[in-house]
Amino acid sequence: MSISQTTVGWLLLAAAGLTFGGGLALRSFLGRRRGATDDGDLDDKILMPTFVLGCGLCLTAIFLLGYEALT
Repeated sequence: MSISQTTVGWLLLAAAGLTFGGGLALRSFLGRRRGATDDGDLDDKILMPTFVLGCGLCLTAIFLLGYEALT
């Protein structure tokens, strides 16, 4: 059974959405607890990797969906 590039593209977009949602939810949850870390530290440790990973997934998905549309 083979999976088409379009299916993989949509799955990557869904994974990017889950990554963004999970990262933002984790950041807001830990921000409310206000432990030993400040806001800048939480942003550096949670939000920045979330954005990098999510944007990488989005770019890969856009490439796959665009490539499938061209062929």
